[in-house]
Amino acid sequence: MNNIYIEHNPFLIETIFNINGQVPAGGFTLNKCLGKRIQFWIETFFSELQNLFNGEGDFDLTFKGVESDWMDITEAAELEKKSGMNIQLKWIPVKETDVRLADVKKLMIEARLDSTFNKYLDSDIELSKKFDDAFNNDFDVYVVATMSSGKSTLLNAMLGKDLFPAANEATTATIAQITDNKKLGKNYTGQSYDINDDELNINNNLSLELMKEWNFDKGINKIKIEGNITAISERDNVRLVLTDTPGPNNSQDARHELTTMSYIQDSARNPLILYVLNATQLGTNDDKNLLGLIAEKMKEGGKQSKDRFIFVINKMDNFDPENGECVSSAINNTKTYLSNNGIDTPTVYPISALLSRLLRLPPEVLSRKERRDKNALEELFLEESSMNLQDYMPLNSKIKTALENRNLEQSELRSGVPAIESMIDEHINKYSFPDRLTRAYGSLKHLIDKGLCKAEMEERLECEEQDLDTVKQEIDQLKEKQEKGFNTKSHQEKVQREGKELPDEVQDMLTALEINVSKKINEYSLEFEGDVAPRIAKSKLMSVVEELSFYNKKIINEYEVAFLNSQTAIKTELQIEYKKHVEALFSDSKNLQLPTLEGLKDTIESISLNLDVTDEDIAIREIVTGTKTVSNSTWYKPWTYFSEREEDIVEDEEYINLDSLWEKHKVSITGSFNELVNSARDKIENDKLILIDKYLKFLDSEFSSKFDALIKELVNLVSDADLRKKAIEDAKIEIIKINEFEKKLDSVLKL
Repeated sequence: MNNIYIEHNPFLIETIFNINGQVPAGGFTLNKCLGKRIQFWIETFFSELQNLFNGEGDFDLTFKGVESDWMDITEAAELEKKSGMNIQLKWIPVKETDVRLADVKKLMIEARLDSTFNKYLDSDIELSKKFDDAFNNDFDVYVVATMSSGKSTLLNAMLGKDLFPAANEATTATIAQITDNKKLGKNYTGQSYDINDDELNINNNLSLELMKEWNFDKGINKIKIEGNITAISERDNVRLVLTDTPGPNNSQDARHELTTMSYIQDSARNPLILYVLNATQLGTNDDKNLLGLIAEKMKEGGKQSKDRFIFVINKMDNFDPENGECVSSAINNTKTYLSNNGIDTPTVYPISALLSRLLRLPPEVLSRKERRDKNALEELFLEESSMNLQDYMPLNSKIKTALENRNLEQSELRSGVPAIESMIDEHINKYSFPDRLTRAYGSLKHLIDKGLCKAEMEERLECEEQDLDTVKQEIDQLKEKQEKGFNTKSHQEKVQREGKELPDEVQDMLTALEINVSKKINEYSLEFEGDVAPRIAKSKLMSVVEELSFYNKKIINEYEVAFLNSQTAIKTELQIEYKKHVEALFSDSKNLQLPTLEGLKDTIESISLNLDVTDEDIAIREIVTGTKTVSNSTWYKPWTYFSEREEDIVEDEEYINLDSLWEKHKVSITGSFNELVNSARDKIENDKLILIDKYLKFLDSEFSSKFDALIKELVNLVSDADLRKKAIEDAKIEIIKINEFEKKLDSVLKL
């Protein structure tokens, strides 16, 4: 049996492999996993390991890491055991993520209060922003569903209060965002906003009646609510933000659907999506489009891309085993339906949101009918073993333990809703906390590096007198360059003249998008052949219009990602350009090996460029607000011919040639998508030029003044022995303090 050792640090994203007591060679296949979270590679790990050992499948694996990663290894191993592998597992536990996060948060507060670190935070806008962002505790969960799925009932159950209108009709017309706030007790506060994010209304005791009024007010685009989401655990380091999205067939304008789709397409933040299905009514067109989009995203990024979609089958209370209605069959039908929509081996979670809501609402607010329904459903779920919905869910031991610790009544547990809530808690532990730790660690490391760079430069002034004389000479040369402009003007002119090509990865992304658009349009041409009745032609064309409208919104969101990627890539290239410029300033210094000047160069390089395209830079942010895919207002109708010959009776039949119809509308469709493509490229190019312009302005103003200040400070230190002595002593103390702080930070994140 082969011995495998894996040590995985999800905070630093570091992995150690050891096979049969040896560290694998550089060409080891699985070394590609070293810089990725375990969820990106664990699903194929054992099969790749088996290939490495020429088909041998006996492994004794020891894993050192956090529990959530251990659970994923266990799940992957169990699947491979079914195919014949012999896998023995052992886990070496480490300190869990929530404890580490609390420790890092203390260090961040310590840094904020420390004068040494705070002066760097105050002088660096970008670093200060990243630092504050690391404190952001919000964790997003988006609830997505089509009409009549019982989504509002589920939300009311999770809140323990009726705030969302629930009926057998479209009920969500705006985007509602609920932020967990345990301090508010039983009260919920609310604000409504228009399309420009201007506040319209505020209420400190939100009610169902007011929510109905706001929900159908066409002037209201978004509702923000704060209150106690009772079923979600209270945490010091996370705040749940639950967003209720309008169904794709039920929103006041196209932007709402665009927003809902963007949550699904967001592979950068990977927010959790609760997709609610109606167990009694599967197969709407809206489901088809959205599920196709979800299937695409689930295939992109390993296990995390799958874990972030939770498929909730609601209305399981509509099935009665006494009448021969089988819960298992309903669940299998849903799995088949999802599978047919491209979601491979889907995991589904059956629930009765109605039962959970009735059990959680205070008895005095229930109507007579609701009290009867509550009693009947409670009896059904307790007496019928097949109605224990938790039995159908693939819950790991950690979630089962969490459910046991909640001490809930059996009827509520059997409704399935508590399991969904515990899964949200587990998702936070598994993905949100490590991501937050990584962000916090990165900002603290940046702060440490910046402090050390400056302090070490000053410490290096403790040198022989002749070395100080050399430093003085080099400073005089730099001052001379400063007076002549450091060739900054010529560098600016060069950047402006040559411009910046879009990075290859952005070009590739744009090209792929444009090829896909063309491919999608051409696919439909195969469906438009032959002659059919006008009614069929109209139906066929309207179906294409609907699908292309959805595809149009999908492309808009993908272009938004391309915008962000292009900004990041251009900023990176400009940072490299800036470092080259700084190197050039020092290139003809004869004594660059002097630590003091090397430290000065590093300090200059660490000046933040603070490059970003903001709303102030661009007058119009959205390139397309709706869709303009096709026009179907004019229809082809052939002339009718009547025969005057008495012996022949001919009935005329209207028909439409599909080939001609498609060719006619293809021009409009292609033109519309081309307009989108051109607008997107123009925006990306414009944003690129704005960034370059900001860089040139930075060189013209901030760089010169900051460089001047550093040179002046260094001149004073070199010239004044007492000042230099104090600076060196202070620098030594700072270096010791910063190094000790860094050790504390590293110890928090080490396994």
